[in-house]
Amino acid sequence: MALEKKDYESFEIARSNQLDKQLEQTLEQRKVGKNHSLKHTVLNYVVEGDYNAAKSTLTDYIELQREYPNFFKRARAYIDHCFDVIQAIKSKRDFPGKHLLPMSKQQELMEKVVDHFEELKHYLNRIEIAQKDAKLEDLRSTVWVIKAFTYCLFIIVLVIFVRYAAMSILSSFDYVIDDTTNDIVNWFFDLF
Repeated sequence: MALEKKDYESFEIARSNQLDKQLEQTLEQRKVGKNHSLKHTVLNYVVEGDYNAAKSTLTDYIELQREYPNFFKRARAYIDHCFDVIQAIKSKRDFPGKHLLPMSKQQELMEKVVDHFEELKHYLNRIEIAQKDAKLEDLRSTVWVIKAFTYCLFIIVLVIFVRYAAMSILSSFDYVIDDTTNDIVNWFFDLF
């Protein structure tokens, strides 16, 4: 009976691929967010393994928010950290010779990827909150400008109305005083 030579490397590759599929399913279950939101889009690209698209989506999102100057100040640290976390996920998922590592080390790498994924999700959420805060702040400043304009317009209309009323009352008051004075003087002279 001849023993068949087993190809252990193919077993290791198959086991590694199985862990990769399990990791992808785990990440797929953990991604959240509304469709077409920054968080959902970036996490979707990371799950698919398209890290450059995730980074470019994040960069494009930043460019779209340039009209809110406070957004970039608030979110800069989060954005930089997201790029670092995406790179960390990439390096751990695409680790060279991963299939040669013991199963426990592969499992440890998988857990680290899941931790990084959760961290990325958290920081993307913080970026979205910073964006909402910047929009809210912009809206508040717009409301202040509109209120100030409305108050100024009201004061200008009120001043014009009071001036017009005063001018028309004073001109008629002048006639009334003049006429009353003439009547009193005429009455006084009529007495003598």
